[in-house]
Amino acid sequence: MTETLHDQLVRPVGAIAAPLADDLTLPENACARWRSLCANLAGLNADLIEHIHLESNVLLPRFETTSRN
Repeated sequence: MTETLHDQLVRPVGAIAAPLADDLTLPENACARWRSLCANLAGLNADLIEHIHLESNVLLPRFETTSRN
C-alpha cells in the first residue's frame, strides 16, 4: 500500500522536474526565476526522498515489530 502511495507522490515531481528543468540541470544563462524554480523542485524532491526513506526504513519496521508481539 505505501509503495503505491509513494509512487503517486514521486511521479508528479518527476513529471514536472524533467521537462521544465532538464532533470534540474540549469543552463549557464538561467535567470533568477529559473534558478529558483529548479532549487525549489530539487528541495521538494529531496524532502520527498527523505520522507519515503524514513517511513519505509525507520517507521514501518517499528510498527511491524510491534504488531508481531
